[in-house]
Amino acid sequence: MGVLTEDKKAIVKEELEYYKNFRQEIPHSLPFWPLGLASDGDDWMALGLKGGKKNRLAVWHIKGDKTCFLPLKEFQGQDLTVTVAFPKADKKCKLVWDKENGALEVNLPEDGMVRILEF
Repeated sequence: MGVLTEDKKAIVKEELEYYKNFRQEIPHSLPFWPLGLASDGDDWMALGLKGGKKNRLAVWHIKGDKTCFLPLKEFQGQDLTVTVAFPKADKKCKLVWDKENGALEVNLPEDGMVRILEF
């Protein structure tokens, strides 16, 4: 059985605390898939929850291009501030909200990266 390093333990702890802080909102949120339902072989996947205090969006960069454009048409024309909620210490993820076209540009420079965004 593998042993978690102290760094990995800290990430797991942060992830559990993040989940505990919003889990009561899940029953009142609606799921959405900006890239459609994921399928085997996809380079990127995204799953969002609308409603509650904030909208949340989990984004997975599995492989391939480092940048993905997520269509968020229902937020088109709105001023959105999109931030990385998990992990908090993230310095690698780059986000650009295109208000005019209703698209979020997400850059995750490494394969296998996952980020949870809030807006």
